[in-house]
Amino acid sequence: MVVAVLFIADALNLRLSLVIASLFVLAMMSLTASFIYLLREVFLATGFLDEQHKQSANQSRQG
Repeated sequence: MVVAVLFIADALNLRLSLVIASLFVLAMMSLTASFIYLLREVFLATGFLDEQHKQSANQSRQG
């Protein structure tokens, strides 16, 4: 979207530098947030798998 606004602003000789900068900052913040949520999901999944592995090991020792 930022690139599209850059091309449109140049084609129409518009001064949209503040809009373009704001869109870029918003895009970078969204990217950072998505990486944080991905990392959280990985930690949740590995924690779940560790619990499943521990339960499986305890059941095989008992039975």
